Amino acid sequence: MLLVLGFLLGLNIIAQNEKSLYLGLYASPNVMWLHSNNNSVEPTQSKLGFSYGLMVDITLGDYYALATGLEIAQLGGKMNWTDTNGTTPTPMMANYSLKYLEIPLALKMQTAKINDMSFYGRFGGGLGVRLDAKADINANLNQTVTSDVQLLRAFFSIGGGIEYTIAYNTRLFAGIIYKSGLTNTFKQDDWSVKANALSLNVGVIF
Repeated sequence: MLLVLGFLLGLNIIAQNEKSLYLGLYASPNVMWLHSNNNSVEPTQSKLGFSYGLMVDITLGDYYALATGLEIAQLGGKMNWTDTNGTTPTPMMANYSLKYLEIPLALKMQTAKINDMSFYGRFGGGLGVRLDAKADINANLNQTVTSDVQLLRAFFSIGGGIEYTIAYNTRLFAGIIYKSGLTNTFKQDDWSVKANALSLNVGVIF
């Protein structure tokens, strides 16, 4: 009888300790660049950026979770094109710095723990809302170009990494995530430029 009571008490403690939702904070140094589908618009150089955010893992099973959250994402890059709107074609060189509030949504798959360590992979996408858009265009520095940049953006993402448990509900993690733009960054009908980034995510989960 005591053994049965002890077993039931143990199950109750385990159930109380199980969590269906985990929160975390992370920082993401990244490499960002622009990609064009038109030969007349030539991305010329990538840039270094920095993003950060709040992550939410909603548990779906022992090794699966729905990963979402909020991220302040920095995107951009450099590109050249020729402005033909005037009487004389004008070469244009621009360095874009774009900021978005992004809501990612991905399926996260995780291995069993080995010595408090596990590996994960994730794929999905998300939506972003433009917060700010600046550009150095030719000799004109730090111009506001929000009127040229779409308010919303959609993206695909894929990545993976490693987690290390330092306490029962506290884990450190590091991973790589690639984000590819699915929508045109700019308000242009004759060409499409998409913003991409490769990020190193480092953070803690509670």
